[in-house]
Formats: sequence, C-alpha cells, structure tokens
Amino acid sequence: MNKKKIISNTILLTGTSFVIKILAYLYFILIAKKLENEQMGIFAILLTAYLVLELVANMGLDRILIRELAGSGPKKEKNILASAIVMKLLTGLAAYLLFLTGMSFLYPDISARYMTELLTFFLMVFPLVISRTIEAYFYAVEKMAIPAISQIAERIILLAGAVGVYYDIIDFTGFLILFPIAGSARLVIGGAQFEWNKFFIHLHIHINQMRALFKEARLMIAVEALTLLYFRIDIFMLSQMTDVGTTGIYHVVYKIFDCFIALFAGFLLAFFPYLSRKKEAANLTGIMASGFIFLLIVAGAVILFRDRILLFFRPEYLQGKTALTYLMLSLPVVYLNSIMANFAVVLEKTSLLLKMAVGMFSLNIILNYVLIPVFSLNGAALATLFCETVLVFGYFIILKGPLLQKNVSPFGNRIY
Repeated sequence: MNKKKIISNTILLTGTSFVIKILAYLYFILIAKKLENEQMGIFAILLTAYLVLELVANMGLDRILIRELAGSGPKKEKNILASAIVMKLLTGLAAYLLFLTGMSFLYPDISARYMTELLTFFLMVFPLVISRTIEAYFYAVEKMAIPAISQIAERIILLAGAVGVYYDIIDFTGFLILFPIAGSARLVIGGAQFEWNKFFIHLHIHINQMRALFKEARLMIAVEALTLLYFRIDIFMLSQMTDVGTTGIYHVVYKIFDCFIALFAGFLLAFFPYLSRKKEAANLTGIMASGFIFLLIVAGAVILFRDRILLFFRPEYLQGKTALTYLMLSLPVVYLNSIMANFAVVLEKTSLLLKMAVGMFSLNIILNYVLIPVFSLNGAALATLFCETVLVFGYFIILKGPLLQKNVSPFGNRIY
C-alpha cells in the first residue's frame, strides 16, 4: 500500500472538503443572517428534497463506479462510464417530474408561491449527476485535484449569490435560481479535463452491462436513499409536526454539525480506491479507534462553546443548543459507521447495508414521531444520537470477523 499517496490524497481531499464546507458555511451564514426563519425553513425543505432527488437520479453508483474503474482498462472504463451516464439521465428525468408532483402535493403553499423557482432549482440535478460520474473516474485514477477544483468553483458561485442576497442585490428567488447555474459550472470545469475525444472512440453501450450495473445499483440506491432520508427525515417531520420557523433553527444547528463531518470525509474518499483494490492488508481497527478519540475531543470543544457559536448567527438560535449537543455527541459514532459502511461495500455486502438502512430508517421515524411532539427539535437530534449508537453496535457485531482479520479476501465478480 502506498502510504504516502494515501496521505497526500487525504490531505488534498480533506483540505478540499474544508474549503467547500467553509464556502458553504459562509453562504449559509449570510443567508441565515438575512432571511427570515420561514424562508430558512423553506430553503431547508427544498434543499433536503433536492438531495433526495439527486440521490435517486445518481442511482447510488458513485462508490460502485470507483470500485469498478479502479481495476478496469481504458476500453472498459469508457463503456462503464457511458452506461452510467445514460442510466442516470433517464432516471433523473423521471425523478425530476415525480418530485415536482410530490412537492405540489406535500407543500401546496410553497409550490404555489415558488413554482417557477422549483422548476429551475431542481434542474441542477442533470449537470450534477453527469459531474459526479466524471468525478468518480478521476477518483478511481487518483486525479483528485480535478473534482476538487470543480466542486470549489460551484461553492464560490453560490457564495457570490449569498453575498448578493445579503446586500439586497438579489432576492430569495434569485438565490434559488442560481443553484443550477452553479451545478452547470461544476460540470463545465470538471468536464474540460476529461478526455472526451478518447471517450467517444469505439464507444459502445452494452445492455448487459447496464443490467449488471442496475442489478447492483438497485441495492445501493436503496441503501443511499434510506441513509439520506434517515439523516434528513427529521427536517420533513419537524416541518409537519412543529412549524417552519423551528425547522429553520434546526437546519442551522444541523449545518454546524454537518460542517465537522469534513474532518473525516476526505480520508474516507482517499482511502476507498486502495481498499477497493485490496492488494494489501486492510485492518481498520486502529484507524477507527484513533479517529473516534480525535472526533470525541472535537465534539467536546464544540459543545463547550455552543452558546457562542449559535449567538454568532442570531440570539434566537440559542433554542437549538441542546439539539447541537446531541448531534455533536453523535459525530464520532457517525465516523465509525461511515468506515464500516465503506468496508461493507468493498466486501460486496450491499444486501447487509440495505438491511441495516431499513432498520435504522424505521427506528428513526418511530423515535422522531415519539420525541418531536414532546421535545421539538431536541427530540429530532436525540433520535439521531440514539440511532447512530444502535447502528455502530450492529456493524461491530456483523463485521467483527472481517474487521479483525489482517487480510481481506479478493473480489469475486466484477461488472465488465
């Protein structure tokens, strides 16, 4: 295993993740200071709905593509990528129409006031699913800087839009419309580095290959959809069981928690191609233990200064300080679960991930349904902490054998 390469890629991707988080956080601070709680709640609902839309359109193929491309030749790379792009665009179109209908049914008032904005806002799914496919190729061949630059450019455009909102240059509607523009810029910048001329030479899209991708993707998309809903169902449930203003406060608290996930997101992505090739030993227990301790210290520091952090936005956000405590306590546990989920993908245990996701999603809904009416946004955060704790014990029990082995057995079949 090339440890220097892993370290350099980890530094690059972690740094990129931090820059992206900082840019996203800056634009979030600006709109949080400018927009009313109701508008923040609407933004939280739309953004959460879009994340689900993108996940459906993306078909859960990113990690599968990285795994497959990391061990394939140039000709097979082209066919795998072409099949993935066609599948994603077709699925994206169906999902786009379905989500617009769903928003009109679930949130008729918001849809009536912002229908044009919704039509435009959700269009960003198309350039982004293509971008993510190209980026999967660059990750697989370890050209990490290319997707890093394109993703940073996307965030810079959104930050510019937030500055416009803050100084009354554009309104809330204009900010929503800016999202597909930023997504298109990400595609143009990343796509400019892709060798399209070589890609289209002798290109063939094989139905059998698409079927093979779909066979594995149907499990992975279910896993990722349930995972996303598991993390964000609280937004929908809060908006329905409390009010949009409370949802806006919780969204701010959740963004603070989400910012610190960048501490380990880069490492997970940098390490995954190596783990996928499985050329050497993959004993993760030491990595998991050291990361857990580090993130526990970080969580403690954030909890200690939680009042100052929330007051930086607005005094009313202090209502979310208990929720922030629960979410930060779950941060090191989320790290452990992320490591073990990637390990399960490498071991081709997608069905295991699906079972775990179904169980956690169901438990989270039940806990939110019980806790939100009593504890409001604190109940939503407490549900997350409890579910993550249950999940980590579940993973340890099921993956204990492979985790404690010094070597991981080779892949069985690949998608060629």
